[in-house]
Amino acid sequence: MKKTILLIFIGIASAAIAIGFFLQYTRTRKTAEKASAVIDKAAVNKAAEVASPASPPLNEKSEIQDTTDQKKEAAKQAAVSALLKAMTGRSQMKGLSEEELVRILLDKNASPKNRYHAAWALAKSGSEEALGEIEKIFSQKGTEAYIKAAVAEGLGYSSNPRAKPILLNMLEDENEIVVRGAIRGLSAIGDQDAVFRLSGILNSNGASKNIIAEAAMGLGKIASPDACLALISAYQNAEASNNDTLKQDIISAMGYRDISETEAFFQNILNQTDADASLRLTAIEALEEAQGDTGAFLANYLNDADSEIRAEAAWALASADAPGDLADAIESRLAIEEDAEVRKRLYQALGNQENPDLDAGAEFVFKETDLEARLAGYDLLARGLKGSENTALAERFTTTAIPELREMALSDENLNLKLSAVTTLKRAGTAESLSALKEIAAKSLDYRVVKATGLNK
Repeated sequence: MKKTILLIFIGIASAAIAIGFFLQYTRTRKTAEKASAVIDKAAVNKAAEVASPASPPLNEKSEIQDTTDQKKEAAKQAAVSALLKAMTGRSQMKGLSEEELVRILLDKNASPKNRYHAAWALAKSGSEEALGEIEKIFSQKGTEAYIKAAVAEGLGYSSNPRAKPILLNMLEDENEIVVRGAIRGLSAIGDQDAVFRLSGILNSNGASKNIIAEAAMGLGKIASPDACLALISAYQNAEASNNDTLKQDIISAMGYRDISETEAFFQNILNQTDADASLRLTAIEALEEAQGDTGAFLANYLNDADSEIRAEAAWALASADAPGDLADAIESRLAIEEDAEVRKRLYQALGNQENPDLDAGAEFVFKETDLEARLAGYDLLARGLKGSENTALAERFTTTAIPELREMALSDENLNLKLSAVTTLKRAGTAESLSALKEIAAKSLDYRVVKATGLNK
């Protein structure tokens, strides 16, 4: 008996050492490998074999045979949990079998994020086996609401006809998180029936504000013209009832649609200069998400009387995928703009233009009196300098911008400014900016700044 106990102890110790080695290996993998980590079934099985206890002599196997499978399963689960630490998003679930997704989903030690993505991927697969596993999980007491919500959203992307009835049933759930997940699932399906049901929720008097907002967003993401009409109709009702919260939700939802479909809607709101300023601001902010050619429309509001509207219009142009050729309009506004926040956004918008006149922009930048706006201007120039043959501008940037950026990165200013200064120096890509980065890496006492230089290896 003593010999048996000793062997068991040795086996367990071996397992612990093997698992510890495996975990340490996982933690020290390169960052690039972490970004693309995918659980390999063979690797997991191998880890389980390594982690399993050493086999005892034949005459003693019977005494521990009952626990061998459990230990192998525990070791496999430990391997899965270890590998999950390298996974960061939904895309990392691609290539996993349904069995592996279920294992992650049931692993209470896995992060909520990974469990959420596993639930979403399992539901999206839409197979009968997957739906069977989902039903089992749902039948268990204490299944978390966020897991149910992930399943609901994933079902919307599956092709299984059984998915929709499940979603409709989840709309009646008592938990708001689950209901909102079901709304996202119906929005993904996006058929006429989904539009009808989401419209009903949007105009409901009994639903919570969060659920109504989710329904509005769901309609905003459905490409059907009927969904757009449903939102416009609901907005008119909200105006009649003075429901400003609902109006803002609908404006935000309309921002997900193509500008060619919503231009009149947004123009009507933005041109009411005597209306609630918050609604106008919500409208401009919503256009940051809009599809289509928004540039010409947004340019109309660079000269708005409200500085917040001007700033948001410029920021929307700075983040637009296709802002159009608006460099002249942006520079014209820069020449007369008195608000520092707006100027900062205008520099950023100019940086998103395909061929901005850097010499003209530099005249504004080097005269800029506001620190944050000037930093945005330096970033604009740095973008243009990389690979440029504009030696005059490069010399001016070297003598004026680089010393200030270096000092800013090494100063006691706030972290955002320090990191922005480092980013701008890296973006310039000149020999002088590289020299400044080396000095920052050597002198800075802030490890975050040193790391941002990329020269701390």
